[in-house]
Formats: sequence, C-alpha cells, structure tokens
Amino acid sequence: MVSLLAAEFQVQRFGDSRLMIVNPPVLWVSITCYVFAGIGLLLLLNGLMARNRSTGILGAVLLAACGFLGWTTSVPSTALLDKDAGLLQVHIGWAHATSTYPLDQVKYATVESSTAAYRLVFVLDDGHRVGLGAYSDQQGQPEAAHAINQFLGADDTQP
Repeated sequence: MVSLLAAEFQVQRFGDSRLMIVNPPVLWVSITCYVFAGIGLLLLLNGLMARNRSTGILGAVLLAACGFLGWTTSVPSTALLDKDAGLLQVHIGWAHATSTYPLDQVKYATVESSTAAYRLVFVLDDGHRVGLGAYSDQQGQPEAAHAINQFLGADDTQP
C-alpha cells in the first residue's frame, strides 16, 4: 500500500547512449480525483433517474472535472538523456508538456530541498535549473541524480 502512495524514481538505461529517469505520479492524488469522479457519476445517474436537473448537472460537472484531473495527474514525468541526439528531453506529466535542451549545456543534476520535500533538477551552463516534476518526498531522487551525473561524466559533489 505504501508504494501506491509514493512510488520511487526509476532509472532506465538503454545502452551507453541513452538514460531515462521516470518520476512516477503520486497516485493518491489521482485516486482521490477518480473517487470524486465516481461520486459525480453516481450523482449524474441519480439526477437522470429522479429527473432532478440540478443533481444531474452537478454530477456531470463533477464527473468531467475530476475525471480530467485524475487523468492529468496520473501521467509520469520523464527525462531522457540521449548522447546520440545530443539532447535532454524533459516531459512534465501533469502539464503534458515537453521541453528540449542541448545535452552539452547540462552541467550536472542535483536534488533541491524545500520544507521536507525534494526535487530532482538539471543545472544548465547558464545557471538555469530544470526541475523534473514538483517537489515531493518520493524516494530515489539522489540515486537518480547520481546516475545522471555518472552518465554525463559530472562530479556528484556539485553545490
């Protein structure tokens, strides 16, 4: 049950030239949204059977909104480091957005902290920081940063 609440970061290697970091979604958020979507479905059905328009509309809105939020929050965030293409692709799951950076501009990876939560970040040559997902207490972030730094040939003791 604990793994359902907070799965840890995963490191996947594809030969010597590609490395993928997977930040799984925090499933309790998605599950909560789906529970409320289920309640919305019940309200919608109840409104249709009882011919109560306001209950049906409330159920439809709750079903649509919470179903969408559940779907949005159930997508993992990923970072793909590809030496062959020379790119870092960061896909933020909940936003369904992908950003691409030249791999030679990535200096190192580190874990930032903020009030009992952590976030894996890539530090670029110009000082710009690219985070992989939101701050969380998910395990495996230091190990993922170490794997990235090894892949890049960077020093793990960066500030």
